[in-house]
Amino acid sequence: MANEANETDAAGDRLMARQRLKDAEVGLARALGWLDAARRATLRGACGPDELDRARVEYRAAEKRAAEERARWSGAPGMTNAGWEESSAAFVPTRRQEFARWLYRAGRISDSV
Repeated sequence: MANEANETDAAGDRLMARQRLKDAEVGLARALGWLDAARRATLRGACGPDELDRARVEYRAAEKRAAEERARWSGAPGMTNAGWEESSAAFVPTRRQEFARWLYRAGRISDSV
């Protein structure tokens, strides 16, 4: 009986850790979107540097929270951090990615949406 209760608690802990991680990652994505929009708006002159600073602060806070939740997730019972380990192989861009980079650098395309 006690063993089943411990397994249930561990499963609940894993679910809670996964949900907190998911919430932190969603918050990070939203903060990154806000930061990107604030950067573009600042370049266009649509908003001032104060808005950009607030977006940067929010992004840094979201990034810190996500890092803390990743660390907590990797330490959760029954979890490994294998999903977060960096690949030992260096990133090699595909030909398509190299072409897109060339187009951007040559001024043929822009990053504005």
